[in-house]
Amino acid sequence: MPPTARSPHDLLGRLDQRRPRGLVTIARVIGLVVLAAASFLASAACAEPTIGECRFGFEGAYKLGVWTPLRVAIDGGEAGPDARAEALRLVVAAPDSDGVATLATTPGGKPAAVEPGRTTHELLYVRVGRADASVEVRLMRGAKTIDRKKIGVGVAEDDKNRLPATPSSGRLILELGGPTALTQAVIAAQSAQSGGDNEGMLHVAVLPSGELVGEGFGRLPTEWHGYEGIETIVVAEGPSDDWLAGVAPSDPRLVALAQWVEMGGRLVIACGARGADWFAPNGPLSDLAPGEFAGIESITTVAPIVRYAESDAPAPIAAGETVAVCRLADVAGRVEARAGSAAGSLPLLVRASRGMGEVVFVAVNLSSGPLKNWPGSPLLMAKLVGLSGEASNNDGGSTSGAGSLAVGQNDLAAVLRQRLDASFTGVSTPPFMAVVGLVIAYLLLIGPGDYLLVTRVLKRPEATWITFPLMVAICGGGAYWLALSLKGDQLRVNQVEMIDIDCSRGLARGTVWTHVFSPRAERYDLALRTRTPGGDDTTPDASYLAWMGQPGYGLGGMLTPAPAGSPLAASYAFGPRLGGVYGMPVQVWSTKTMLSRYLAPIDRLVDGRLSQTADGLVEGDLTNDTGAPLEDCWLLYGAWAWRLGDLADGETKGVDLARAPVKVNTMLREQMNVTNVGGGDNYYYFDHRRMEVESLAALMMFGERLTVSGGEGVSNGYQRFTDLCRMLDTGRAILLARCPQVCSQLVRSGGAPAADGAKQPAAEPLASEQDKNWVFCRYVMQVQE
Repeated sequence: MPPTARSPHDLLGRLDQRRPRGLVTIARVIGLVVLAAASFLASAACAEPTIGECRFGFEGAYKLGVWTPLRVAIDGGEAGPDARAEALRLVVAAPDSDGVATLATTPGGKPAAVEPGRTTHELLYVRVGRADASVEVRLMRGAKTIDRKKIGVGVAEDDKNRLPATPSSGRLILELGGPTALTQAVIAAQSAQSGGDNEGMLHVAVLPSGELVGEGFGRLPTEWHGYEGIETIVVAEGPSDDWLAGVAPSDPRLVALAQWVEMGGRLVIACGARGADWFAPNGPLSDLAPGEFAGIESITTVAPIVRYAESDAPAPIAAGETVAVCRLADVAGRVEARAGSAAGSLPLLVRASRGMGEVVFVAVNLSSGPLKNWPGSPLLMAKLVGLSGEASNNDGGSTSGAGSLAVGQNDLAAVLRQRLDASFTGVSTPPFMAVVGLVIAYLLLIGPGDYLLVTRVLKRPEATWITFPLMVAICGGGAYWLALSLKGDQLRVNQVEMIDIDCSRGLARGTVWTHVFSPRAERYDLALRTRTPGGDDTTPDASYLAWMGQPGYGLGGMLTPAPAGSPLAASYAFGPRLGGVYGMPVQVWSTKTMLSRYLAPIDRLVDGRLSQTADGLVEGDLTNDTGAPLEDCWLLYGAWAWRLGDLADGETKGVDLARAPVKVNTMLREQMNVTNVGGGDNYYYFDHRRMEVESLAALMMFGERLTVSGGEGVSNGYQRFTDLCRMLDTGRAILLARCPQVCSQLVRSGGAPAADGAKQPAAEPLASEQDKNWVFCRYVMQVQE
C-alpha cells in the first residue's frame, strides 16, 4: 500500500481523536446556555415582589377568637427599564376554632398596587381560632402564588418564635400616645392575679406618641373590627409631638375608632393644652368629645383628681406653676371630678355614653406635669380603664356574677353555645356510657359471639366467612339507624339575638349567635339579613359574619394546641367586606356556631319621656313606636328596675311612685332562678351550666350588677361588650324587652360575589320549621335630671 494511503485503522484513529474535542465543544455550549438561563431566572427572581415585614396585632399584642389587624409590607422588587407596576392580591389564611383554614383578603377585595423599587403597605384583618397555630400570608398574581410567609401565633410567652396571644376570655388594653401610668396599673393588676386562674388574662399594648407621628398613624385600623379584641383604648397627649396633627375627623382611622366605641368600646381621652387642637371645630377628635370646646384654662391644684383616684399620695404643684385644662361646655355626660364651685365649676373628668360604649374625658395631661410622676397615677389609670377592684379572687369565695374572669368552660359565651346545642328539636346525644356499652357489645358480638355461633351452634367453623361480615353489616346498619333516629335528617338552626338601640341617636347595635346543625356533610355560603323588631330591612353601616370559637381548653377550645401541619389543607373564605362566608364546611351531624355583629340606623323606637326624681328614681312614661309588640318589659335605671309587663305596639305606660321598683340585682335573680341558701340578701347560689337561654342572656346583659355567694365564678370576658351596666352608670335608662318575632337571619347567599358584578341567585333563609329563636331588645334612653 502506498505510504500516503490511509488504512481504515488510521481513519478510525483520527475519528477517535476528534470525538472528545467535539463533545467538549458541545458541553461548553450547553454550559453557557444553562448559565445564561440561570442568570436570567435569577434576575427575574430578584425582580419579583416579595412579602416584607408583617406587623400582627398592636405591637404583637392580639386576642384569640376576634378580628386582629395585620399590616403587610410588599417589596416591589428591583426597578428596571422593563419593570412595571402591577396589581397583586394578598391572601391571609388562619385556622378557625375547628382547625379549618379561613381565607381573607384586603378590605373590599381591592388588589395591592405594587411598584418596582418601592414598598407598599396593606392592612388586612385576621381571626385566629387556635393557639400554637400558624398564619400564612400569600402574595398572588392571579391564581399563582409568587411569595408566602408564615407567622407563628400562640399563648406561650416563652416561645420566641411565636407571638403570644391574649386568651379569648382575657382583657387587652391599648394606649395611643402618652405614655401614661397605664402600664404600671396593668402590672399591679397582673401582680394581684399572679398564681390564680386569672394569671395571664390581662395584657397592655402601648404605641407612644413618637411612634405614631407621621407614617406610624397609618398602622392603625381603618375598620372598627380591627379593634374588636381591645376592651379599652387610652388616647393621651404626649410630651412633645402631636401625633394627630393634620388629621381630619373624617379620616377612616378615626371613623373606625368612633364606630368601635358605638359598638361597645371604652375610649379614654386625656389631654390638657393639646385640646385646643384636638377638640376645636374640625379637630381630629371633635366628634368624640362629650361637649363643645370652650378654651384652655389653668388651675393651681389637681386635688379633685387625687380624690377621684382615692389615693393617699398628694400631687403638689410648685409655687407659681399651673396646670393647663381643656374646658368643655354643654357637657353631655356625668361629671365625676370638677374644679371650683358648682355654679362655675370646671369639669375635669367626664364619663359619657356614645352608642353602646362610653367616652371618658380627662381634661389634663397625664404624661407631664404634676401627674406624670405622681405615686397615685397607677390608681387613677386603673379606675379610668375599669381595673380597680377587679383583682382575681383566687380563694374560691364570693363571686360577683359575670364580672370575674375565668379560663375555660365558665365563660358565658361557651355556656350559651352549649345551651343552644342542647336545645335542638329532634336532635339528641346519647349518654357517653351508653356509647361505651354499645361498643363493648359490638366487640363481644363479632369476637366471642361469632366464635361460639360457628363452633357451638352451627358446628361449622368455615361459616365464619358468612357470619362475620353479616354481623358487621347488621351492626353497621343498626348504628346508622340509631344515629338517624337520634340526629334526624333535617337542618336545625337555633339563634339568639340582642338588639341594643340608642334612642337619642337612632342607632341599633345587633349581636347574633347562630348555632347550625347540619344533617349532612355540606359546604355553606352564608350572609346575614338584618331586620328591625318591626320587620323592616336595614342596611348596616358596619357588620361582619364569622365563626365563633369555644373559649378555654377541651374539645374545640381555642386554647387547645392545633395539630401540626399547614392550615391551608381545607379552607373557606370570608367575603371582601366580611359580610359573608363562602364554602364553609360542616361535617355530617355536626354543628357550627356563627357570630354576627352589625351597626345600623333605625327609625322606629321607644319614645321615653323620663326624668329623675329627688330620691334618685325615675318617673315619666314610655310609648312603644317600634312597630312590634314588646313582651316582659323591665325599665332599669341606676340600681332599680320597674316591671312593666307587655307593651303593645302604640301603647303608652307610665312609670311613677305607684309602681314599686325592685333592685336590679333582685330582678336578675328572679330571671335566673337562683336559689336562696339563707343568711341574708347576698347568700344565693346558681349553676350557670343548668340555666336556660333566657337566664344566660340576662346574665350576659347585666351580669356585672349581680352579686351572689357560692357557685363557680363565671366570666363574660370573651364577649364583655354585651353587658350594658355601664349605661346605667352614666345616667341612662334601659328598657329591656323580648321580641316575639325573628329579626335578623342567616341566608344562603348563592356563592361569593362575582368579579363582574353579575347578579347572584335569590338568597334563601337558613331555617327550618322547628328552629328556636330568642330576641332581646334593649332601648337606651336619656333621663332628664
